[in-house]
Amino acid sequence: MIKKSRFKLFFEKHPDWKVALVPLGIIGFHGLIMLITGIIFYHTEREIASWPSITGTIVVSRVTHYTDDDGDDYYRPYYSYIYNVDGQEFKNDDFSVFHSTESFSLKEAAIENKLKKGTKVTVFYNPNNPSNAFMHRVEYISAGTIILLILGVILIGIGLIISCIMIFKQ
Repeated sequence: MIKKSRFKLFFEKHPDWKVALVPLGIIGFHGLIMLITGIIFYHTEREIASWPSITGTIVVSRVTHYTDDDGDDYYRPYYSYIYNVDGQEFKNDDFSVFHSTESFSLKEAAIENKLKKGTKVTVFYNPNNPSNAFMHRVEYISAGTIILLILGVILIGIGLIISCIMIFKQ
């Protein structure tokens, strides 16, 4: 007599196992996307944390304005800076790797716009591509990255738990 494998016995006992994979597929997939994105962000932040720094100079300092789809007005500080790496001058306007979505009223933006033209600033640049630089870098793991990692793991876990409950409840 041929002995059936544990997997065949399991699938014979639970014929609707494919239906139970739907929550894992939907919830777990979103969790996996969040987890992968969090891992990519983590590695990006760690790489940038090791970049060398150099002194740069603010060449443009102003408050920018935009209007959202609802017609609300928002303002934020904008900076452009120059810096030299190995005798070559670069100009950039990236404040941080994850561009700030923080917005203010006009008065708040004017207060936040602390760096005036001519101000010396620290610039962190990619040694392999010095045109890639930021005025701000994350020294530790950012809150956004931590949230993505935690939510990713939680969603994958929820998908697995719901799928297991559906399979073993039959």
